[in-house]
Amino acid sequence: MQDAPDNGLVISEQMWARTIAVGPLQLNQVPVEECDPPTLGYAGRRHVATLGVTALKRLDFVLDLVQGYAYFRPNGAPPTYFFHNRLGAVFTPVDDQKEYLIARVEPGGPAALAGVRNGDYLTYLNDHVALNWRKHSFLGLITFEWQYSNKAYLRVFRNGEELRINVPMQDILGPGSPTYDGPVAAK
Repeated sequence: MQDAPDNGLVISEQMWARTIAVGPLQLNQVPVEECDPPTLGYAGRRHVATLGVTALKRLDFVLDLVQGYAYFRPNGAPPTYFFHNRLGAVFTPVDDQKEYLIARVEPGGPAALAGVRNGDYLTYLNDHVALNWRKHSFLGLITFEWQYSNKAYLRVFRNGEELRINVPMQDILGPGSPTYDGPVAAK
């Protein structure tokens, strides 16, 4: 996990697993999210990752009342588009007192390749002032999951200078991403 901000926000990494085994159940081509600290505190140390609805839609829940079993089994549904952060960066408030949002950038992601750096202060997003996130609370919750947008136009402040950076939005997880291998053949 990247460094967590001190204001209660949780930033957790999402991944696309080619294959993941949960006991005897093998799941192919599913998103997995790193376990965040609040969930870890509630669920215990054995909880290491979360499978979301995208993975669960590809499973059937079987309840066998005669034998007294309940289990999941793959239903054969193909992987579908997974809404995810297509920027490879988040902008979060430093604390409740500051008016600006600070960048946390995934190395090698679209934002990093375009020149956004950890610690950059976001001043504009797509020509909208991004300085008062409390007044416009949606700015503190930007997920960059815009499926139909090809670019994010950012202005960031770094070392006393404002930089304009156009970041090409890119599918970086799942079907449509450059690293997606396609479905795994059933054995």
